[in-house]
Amino acid sequence: MIRGVKHRTKETIKICNETRKEAKQRCGQKKREHLEKRLKVIEEQYKNKEIRNFYQGVKKARKTTNTWAVYCKSNEGALIGDTTDKLKRWGQYFEELLNAAEENEQLMAPHRILQDNVQEDVKDSTQQEIMEATK
Repeated sequence: MIRGVKHRTKETIKICNETRKEAKQRCGQKKREHLEKRLKVIEEQYKNKEIRNFYQGVKKARKTTNTWAVYCKSNEGALIGDTTDKLKRWGQYFEELLNAAEENEQLMAPHRILQDNVQEDVKDSTQQEIMEATK
């Protein structure tokens, strides 16, 4: 929203959308101009046989994203950065989760059986009550 706008009306929303659209177009235009300048510089370096600068410019142009290292914690709490170690740790983690789920099911099995018996008794008694009430 534009600073100073206190009320959201159709008119203020329309103005905000228009200014946002205009700002986005300007940013895109500036980005294209910047890329064109960089390409012209790289082309000039190639034409002037400045090979080292040319390759450095190409290298910088190809680096478009930042790669952040992704870490995970081991059982002891230490950070793991190696890919194979991370994969092993994820395998251990999911194995622990699955084992915990199986143990939990085994612990809950007797409780479920009792609960099913109670529900059957409740259903039978309510059906009997209905039969007696309708007579």
